Amino acid sequence: GSLVWAIAEGGLGLLLGYVILPAWILISEFAAVMHLHRLKKKLQAGEPLNHGKDWKKGRTRYYGRILMVILQVFLIVLLIGRAWNLQVEHSGRMQRSEYSGEIPFATMADFAEGSYERTWNDLQFDYVEPWSNAFLKRGIHWVEHAQIRRADKTVLEGGLYVDYYEMRWEWFAKALKGAYVRLDRNKARGNFIPLECPDFGLDEVTAYRNDLHFPCVVLRRGNVVIHAFFYQTGENAEIPLDQWAGKLADSIS
Repeated sequence: GSLVWAIAEGGLGLLLGYVILPAWILISEFAAVMHLHRLKKKLQAGEPLNHGKDWKKGRTRYYGRILMVILQVFLIVLLIGRAWNLQVEHSGRMQRSEYSGEIPFATMADFAEGSYERTWNDLQFDYVEPWSNAFLKRGIHWVEHAQIRRADKTVLEGGLYVDYYEMRWEWFAKALKGAYVRLDRNKARGNFIPLECPDFGLDEVTAYRNDLHFPCVVLRRGNVVIHAFFYQTGENAEIPLDQWAGKLADSIS
């Protein structure tokens, strides 16, 4: 689960660094061990070693080993720098008020059908972070903490966290949806509580309380995945899960 999520976040570079190169190195090392095993069998059987082998093949094997060492060094450097690289790839974080692009999902203002009265001018609690990579047409991390004035003058106050993924392939979206649920279940441990929620006509819907005890939904329609959790504070009546999750579902239907 964590690997699927990490590839969706980090793209081709992470797939290369964490999957392809390690697999290549493992296969090469296994081939070397098998070669030594066969050589040992020959010696134990008293068979003479073939000293008349083609020297060109030996040279090719020698250069192949050198290349493998270089690749291993490259892998180490890649893994060490991966955290920094992710920061570079997601360097587009900005306050919501500065973002002029389309928001392809419902937000707190849509939940309450009102207008913003107060927001937190802090990049930790109020931001948009768009990005894309080889596996992802469009991704958006959305965080807002706000007060929304409803038409009836009551106020909705709380925080909404949305991870939006528009994958290039539907099969990857299916894998990502399942990965998110497994990650949250593992993180929450005993605090993971499944919640009832309509399917809203989507392909997949899962609702639960996460490790912070907030209601969370993971929605998928085709190649689009939304992972969101929403908490509410204040004395006014709370918006039920099926209502705010329904708004999110409608926005991607």
